Amino acid sequence: MSLKSRYRRVWTTLAVAGLLIALLPSPKAQAGLESCLVTISPTTAEAGTDTSFNFDITNNSTESIRWIDIRAVNPADFTVQSGSATGWSPYVDADGVNFRFGNLPSPYNQGFVLGTTVNQAASSSSWSVRASDSSSGADPITCSGDTGIEITAPPVVISNVSLSGLTESSVNVSWNTSSPATAQVNYGLTNGYGSQTAIDNSLTLSHQVTVSGLSPNTGYHLQVVSTDASDNRAESSDMTFLTAAKSSSKVTNTVFIGSSGVALLDKPIEKVPPTVSMTTALPRVVKSIPKVRGVADDNEALARLEYSTDGGKNWLPVDEAKGLGGKHATYSFTPLNLDDGNYDIVVRAIDTSANIGTTSVVTVVIDRLPPLVGGNILSLGPQVLAPDSKGTIASLVGIDQKVTLSSVGGSTAIELNALRVGSKSQAQSFSLTKSVDTGLWSGIISFTEPGKYNLIAESVDGAENRTSRTLNTVYVYSPAHTIDQTTLRPLVSTVTLYYLEPDSRGWVVWDGASYGQANPQKSNKRGEFTLLLPPGKYYLKATAAGHETLISSIFETKQSKPLTASLALKPLGGLSIGSLHIPWPSFAVQSVTVAGGSELNKQQSSGQGTLVGQQAPDFALNSTESRLVHPADFLGRPTLLTFGATWSPTTAEQLAVLAKLQTNKELNIVPIALQENAPKVRAYTDIAGLKLNWLVDPDSTLSNSYGVQSLPTHFFVDRRGVIRQVVVGVLSKEQLLNYLVGL
Repeated sequence: MSLKSRYRRVWTTLAVAGLLIALLPSPKAQAGLESCLVTISPTTAEAGTDTSFNFDITNNSTESIRWIDIRAVNPADFTVQSGSATGWSPYVDADGVNFRFGNLPSPYNQGFVLGTTVNQAASSSSWSVRASDSSSGADPITCSGDTGIEITAPPVVISNVSLSGLTESSVNVSWNTSSPATAQVNYGLTNGYGSQTAIDNSLTLSHQVTVSGLSPNTGYHLQVVSTDASDNRAESSDMTFLTAAKSSSKVTNTVFIGSSGVALLDKPIEKVPPTVSMTTALPRVVKSIPKVRGVADDNEALARLEYSTDGGKNWLPVDEAKGLGGKHATYSFTPLNLDDGNYDIVVRAIDTSANIGTTSVVTVVIDRLPPLVGGNILSLGPQVLAPDSKGTIASLVGIDQKVTLSSVGGSTAIELNALRVGSKSQAQSFSLTKSVDTGLWSGIISFTEPGKYNLIAESVDGAENRTSRTLNTVYVYSPAHTIDQTTLRPLVSTVTLYYLEPDSRGWVVWDGASYGQANPQKSNKRGEFTLLLPPGKYYLKATAAGHETLISSIFETKQSKPLTASLALKPLGGLSIGSLHIPWPSFAVQSVTVAGGSELNKQQSSGQGTLVGQQAPDFALNSTESRLVHPADFLGRPTLLTFGATWSPTTAEQLAVLAKLQTNKELNIVPIALQENAPKVRAYTDIAGLKLNWLVDPDSTLSNSYGVQSLPTHFFVDRRGVIRQVVVGVLSKEQLLNYLVGL
């Protein structure tokens, strides 16, 4: 056949195929959503507070809701920090949350929770709630209902009350308020006061009022009062002071000052307070407060030296004081029996005329406990790289991944080391930063060489307490690549990944950008391309100049896996004239089988796998129902111990299934919360609308003894208390029951 005839046949075939496609009936349009109803609680909030809002959404349509968008109508009123809903994937930005990949069938309702920071007072604010029957948010409708919010102003807070300009008959009183407010002073000989200054109606933050008409050498009580524009009133605690004496008067009695009685000498009272200072430089964070030393001076005579650890509320005499009764004295003291916490250290000197001088307040944090590193999550975009049943994670060379982990105990720095197993080279180190909003530590990690890596987190706090914890094991694979089938040389190609969309059951180009990856993707000069896939069904198409198009078989992954296959493209035939090669046009398609990430079957088990076949380690933990629980309580019934945390997104997916199974009296379903106390877990469970009783492991003692590295981790224990299976990751109700059968 001539070349011209061959081309004519090809184009005739294409024309016929195009006509047949044009005659195919178009798909029918879906009905879409008709209506939905939303209620919100609470309906009031205070400006400057962190507030969680619950949106209860009812589907009144025939179609299921699969996409929900909730955001503030006025973004300045709220800053959205988080979003949660059982069975949905939240995508958070500053003014709202988009929930995807869930299912709310008609006529049911479900709660959606937004954690926010309320920014400013507003008599009227509101939220917008939209819903769609498509996971992409196509053709959304606005849900009806009252979504209005009243944002109230915060209460007035009084601070920095001080006295100055003390004379025989007057004193100046100064203070600050947290919001613009009025000013007034109550005063008298007792804490019942009886007198007050005129109200200064100027709405300001800084206030000064002069109290006059006082008697010389007299002890007075006073209280400052401020009221803001919304009639929020604030009062200070009771204070006492002594007016100056007339120059001719003699004082022979004892007067009351603050919380201490000071004996005054039989001599005229002078007005200059003593000076006092600390010569010891106190660190910000310590394991114990060292001995504090200092000096005090007065132009008359020093009567007493005292110290306070609560900023001046309560006073104790210093341990050693030399020079009292004279103009110069030294002191030293060591605060004892102080628990871990924050302490405001201040020293005061009182002279024989009852004048008081104080040092500046020095804040010291006592921290004896080492910091603890909790659970960690490795993610690529929104895709969480969940460990397999053996506790290992699969990754690829050259991909930037985000690692997020929790920490308790006041960590000031966390360094993550990726130590390559079997290599003598130094570990790769990655510094993590702490989020002010969430308190979680995160950073970007990547690997330059394939191999097995142990992730080790080292945490240090301000007191130089250090802890190191091994997290997950990561298997890093070389990227997939394309080669020439004949020469086996690397081939620059374009690879396109197709995904089976569960709702439409149609094949679409996978949205790689939402997962931090390019699709379609052009391979590099070495033929490499990087794809790390979430669970789903896929196939690949690879094209390259001068080669037949390659289409893979359909393959499925049950968890996040890297693609590591080699794709060999067959060269096209053609006509060679001297050094010139003209390939024949071809519409042939290669078909190959792709089984991405099969190497994962070679992974080794983590430390928790060593517990299989052994008696479950003993423990004594409190439940959220305030009951002490032991493993012996579970004997005689199959038991599931699931380690998780309310801050873990993967745990949130598992909770609804656990709540349903916990109603089965034939089973022991026992969720255990890491690094959290009972009130916090109860609050989370109530907001989520789950009837679920937890055990709490606040210091991770039990999770460490069980070797837990990822959340959730399930331990299946038989009727005699022996661990029979350990599984990592989110499991369905059916999967959990299958593991529990026969135990």
